[in-house]
Amino acid sequence: MKKNLYVIVISLIAFSIPTVCAQTANEFKPTHKLSGLIYSDYYSVINHHIGDLKGKNGFWARRVYLAYDSKFAEKLSARVRLEMNSPGDFSTNQNLDPFVKDLYLNWSMNQNHSLIAGLSSTPTLGLVESVWGYRSVEKSPSDLHKFGSSRDFGIALQGQLGEGGNLKYHAMVGNGSGTGAETNKWKKFMLSLGWWFNDNMVVEVYGEYNRTGASTTQKAIHGFLGYVSENINAGAMYVTQFNTLEVNGNSDQTETLDLVSAFTNFKLAQKWTAFLRTDHMFKANPRGPSIDYIPFSDQAKSTFLTYGVDFNPVPNLHVIPNFETVIYGDAPNGSSPTNDLIFRATLYYVF
Repeated sequence: MKKNLYVIVISLIAFSIPTVCAQTANEFKPTHKLSGLIYSDYYSVINHHIGDLKGKNGFWARRVYLAYDSKFAEKLSARVRLEMNSPGDFSTNQNLDPFVKDLYLNWSMNQNHSLIAGLSSTPTLGLVESVWGYRSVEKSPSDLHKFGSSRDFGIALQGQLGEGGNLKYHAMVGNGSGTGAETNKWKKFMLSLGWWFNDNMVVEVYGEYNRTGASTTQKAIHGFLGYVSENINAGAMYVTQFNTLEVNGNSDQTETLDLVSAFTNFKLAQKWTAFLRTDHMFKANPRGPSIDYIPFSDQAKSTFLTYGVDFNPVPNLHVIPNFETVIYGDAPNGSSPTNDLIFRATLYYVF
């Protein structure tokens, strides 16, 4: 694996060196860029419903990106991005092995519309994550609670409509397997529509349909209202997911999961920003124990809080002390899991 990684990195660097050749003034000149991003933490588990995790502390790399971007024709560009991260389950001793996060070709048909083919961002999370603004601290709500994936392999069309481009759209047909390989013969259909009332206010509706097996389907919808400005961002969203099992070909058994979230970040001073977010699950999340870096209980509904401050001493470098808290409701047996509390000192930088 290390040998393969060295070959990939050397290849990326080689391709990023502009070709030295004579070009006429009117000839298109390709551009190449190699970039990276790192989220790393010191963490301390102050309290947790899994008793063995209480008191654990250490250092980890939650996310490492190495990306190569190339604009090799007037309307064509491509991206290859590798990701590495720690296991996040507090028990696995594993190296940071790379996997492909992005691998796509982008055709800019005109200034308003683009066609994307390959492994790329889904319509599920993009707008919400950009308004939330603190992916370095935590995933966006749907991503954290495993309502959807940030990537999929397929074909996407995105752009803007209307005289002023106020209506933004992102449509995608993908495998429904995230960054993994295709596992069935069906496809996942996703569509987001975002209306910008002005430069600051946006409302988005999103829907998806995914047949996951011969007798199982997964559907989801969300509504999102966001506000962005130089000094403050804020957002609120509601997500509903329907997991359906067909019985005898015509009778359905449907489980619904509902999530509501609200968040804000705002400037305190020139180099200081504060942030706060809360997510509430109306039922216990069956996927909770598999959430990386902060496993949730699957026995009770939960309210998640993350809050902290961001110190930005120089461009592209952030030091972010923060807390993550999970407060549980009553389980079916009448008891409540112990609440979770984790402190992190996050170091985030790009290059």
